[in-house]
Amino acid sequence: MPELDLKRFSGDDFRYLFTCHGEENSKGHKLIVLDWEINELARNIIKAKEDITPEELKEKIRLKLIEFIRDLYLVLGTHFRYATWMIIGLLYPPKQDTKQKKILDF
Repeated sequence: MPELDLKRFSGDDFRYLFTCHGEENSKGHKLIVLDWEINELARNIIKAKEDITPEELKEKIRLKLIEFIRDLYLVLGTHFRYATWMIIGLLYPPKQDTKQKKILDF
């Protein structure tokens, strides 16, 4: 079982896997996630549970992001030399309060 070293941890292990609608023959896409919040989330999870496996870590991060999945936006960028796409940021706007407002709240 591989151990995660907090001092040497890097987010290079986080990748977003997806397939595009209408591309039935595609093998899919794999983008590296370079967002600093994902790295800090991983560091905090590792600090809280030092004997966590990489699989458990990825599952905890996946479950955390599911909370924002409806309004999760990926900020993409490219590496200028290799022209490869990567996720450089995750944006999730605050959830809107969908409760009916009182007349005095306007």
